[in-house]
Amino acid sequence: MTNSTSNSELYEDRVREAKKAEDVFFRSERVDFLQLASSLHPEAKSAIVVHKSERPSPILLFTHGWHMSVQLPEEDTANPYPGFFCWPAGCEQIRAI
Repeated sequence: MTNSTSNSELYEDRVREAKKAEDVFFRSERVDFLQLASSLHPEAKSAIVVHKSERPSPILLFTHGWHMSVQLPEEDTANPYPGFFCWPAGCEQIRAI
């Protein structure tokens, strides 16, 4: 089975290429790429991509259970779900879910 995503874009490959896994993670104005340790088993860690809205708004969270399959973002990556960040007058898309 082939993966349509370039291997160089996968988080797992970037970690292998980095001297330290922590070098991969960052915070920026538009997106944060964070690593979180489990509260039960600190050696178990998860990666999370946080796309930031321009102003306070509801957020949409997705999880993915496949081991180390998070797409590596760039610091200026555009939000792939811009319709889910809304201001009070424009939240119909969220309320419809």
